[in-house]
Amino acid sequence: MPKDTTNKNALPARTAPRAARLPKYALHKPSGLARVRIEGRDVYLGPHGSTESHEAYDRVIAEWLAGGRVGGRFPGEIDPDRTTVRELAERYERHRASGRVGAEVVDKVDRPALRRLTSLYGSTRARDFTPAAARALLRRAVVEEGLSRQYVNGKLLPVIKRAFRWGVREGLVPTDVLPRLSACEPVAYGEYGARETEPVRAVEPEVLERTLAELSPTVADMANLQLLTGMRPGELCSMRWMDVDTSPPCWVYRPARHKNSHRGKQRVIPVGPKGQAILMRYRSRSEDPAIFSPREADARRRDELRARRETPLTPSQLERDRSRAVTRYDGSRTPGEHYTPASYARAIRRACERLQIAVWTPNQLRHTRATELRREYGLDAAGAVLGHSRLETTQIYAERSQALASRIAAECG
Repeated sequence: MPKDTTNKNALPARTAPRAARLPKYALHKPSGLARVRIEGRDVYLGPHGSTESHEAYDRVIAEWLAGGRVGGRFPGEIDPDRTTVRELAERYERHRASGRVGAEVVDKVDRPALRRLTSLYGSTRARDFTPAAARALLRRAVVEEGLSRQYVNGKLLPVIKRAFRWGVREGLVPTDVLPRLSACEPVAYGEYGARETEPVRAVEPEVLERTLAELSPTVADMANLQLLTGMRPGELCSMRWMDVDTSPPCWVYRPARHKNSHRGKQRVIPVGPKGQAILMRYRSRSEDPAIFSPREADARRRDELRARRETPLTPSQLERDRSRAVTRYDGSRTPGEHYTPASYARAIRRACERLQIAVWTPNQLRHTRATELRREYGLDAAGAVLGHSRLETTQIYAERSQALASRIAAECG
């Protein structure tokens, strides 16, 4: 009979991922107390084996999980009267970044606002943050940083109020702080000499046509697809074949993550024949990576340049081509695997600067599509295509037809 070489003392294989395992209920021998170690800290639960300790363990784990497994609060550990604004901001940022909202929202909205908050009031106790302090923060953003009234009222102040509201809910901030903070009024028109932003307009047809001719084929296809569907830049850059239902006659794109995914809303983007023709040029891409890849676009451009080359490549040039797979000549990184809204907008801006024409942004394509849909199919149709739940939002994107207003004025005015 062959010898059994199985190690009977071996631990069972770990089948569950690390994130799914919970901290263990254990005995602290010197004291005889039960304890649980969470994020490197020991929480003592009472006499080991007692009903009290088991109840405390369940309570601590439940509160830790509710806190998103990061910076969870534990019994007796947090004193709302001593929490600083910096501690509140750090915990709230981790809470927002732990999967509840899209990373784009956290990067563009939450982090800049919280950074401004902590730079001025980081060491202040949260209970001492008053409406006057909030107004001082708004004034500084307007006067010293030159931020617009629309930004401080629509982004900065709401983030501050949401952070303190979350702090009250989590027991980090005394309950009487929130009613006081709600009394903080937004910056009024002309107050502090606040700058007003220009409304986002649709792209002029002539400007759009010239820019598309100057863009690389991949970015031009992205702009044309966005113009046809009215999707957001982030939805376009993260588009994958695995999220596209290619059943005829109309394809449907359901982004895995989008602006309102944390609110439980679904985003459905129909793609018609013209959009399908654009996407079919990239059908060779696998299911998981993004459909539009700057790395592939850069490689295709270099292949076309090499094909038009009349003289053969030298050994040194071949060596540089091999090294370019890691870094460029100037040490900068090579193009990434997928576009981001920032890199997509940067490609458009550079094309406009080369042509010396008015610079426009990808968001203006969404406005352009909304205006066309409103003119041809009405406001409800524009809202349906853009994915708006309220017509008031569509009103922001869809401009009223100046030609129609002029004709009415000529006939009745």
